[in-house]
Amino acid sequence: MNTENSQTQVNIGRVHNTAYHDSAHILLRTLTTIVQMLTDRGYTMIQSCQSIDEIREHMSDFSHIIFASEPKMIKVYFHNEDRVGVKQIRTWLEHAPNEKIIVISLDGPTTFTKKEVELNYPGVEFFLFKDLSVNVTKHKLVPQHTRLTPKEISELNYATTDTFSHFPSLYTTDRIAQYYGYCKGDIIRISRTAGVNEITPYYRVVRSPPNV
Repeated sequence: MNTENSQTQVNIGRVHNTAYHDSAHILLRTLTTIVQMLTDRGYTMIQSCQSIDEIREHMSDFSHIIFASEPKMIKVYFHNEDRVGVKQIRTWLEHAPNEKIIVISLDGPTTFTKKEVELNYPGVEFFLFKDLSVNVTKHKLVPQHTRLTPKEISELNYATTDTFSHFPSLYTTDRIAQYYGYCKGDIIRISRTAGVNEITPYYRVVRSPPNV
């Protein structure tokens, strides 16, 4: 079984424009962030690779790096090529087209792959290694984001949900929204703690970005 570093894996070590950074460092940090992300999304049964050699072996085999089954099944892949082609997506989903998967790659999906996924595979999410090698939600200047439950929304005491149309937008392309897997229509409470004496919550509605 070929576990040698591909050129893509070598390039992963340079995602932050350093002269050279060991790809092992980026891959392991990305693995840590993904486990944290799934935990923050409510997953409790998470199985993942345990070493850099295991990660590289799974990448070479195009097999999943992380698997979680609760509250619903999801698989995470570290793609071993720069761009994600539609053929590979179809291969991963051949026997379970409605399966939930997350694909992390160097440069993201091709244009054709993105369109194919939007039309036929709504359970697929794409991320870049450069964005997940650091957990953006852990930054001290990033406020806490919480998706409201239906009960919490009703407790806002608005007469109709139309009132929420006046809330500012949190776009689905926002890194925080992508991290938590927010969907269009979700109401998000943001609690800012840095630089304030008293926490004052404010709210946003998750929407698609303009012209999308």
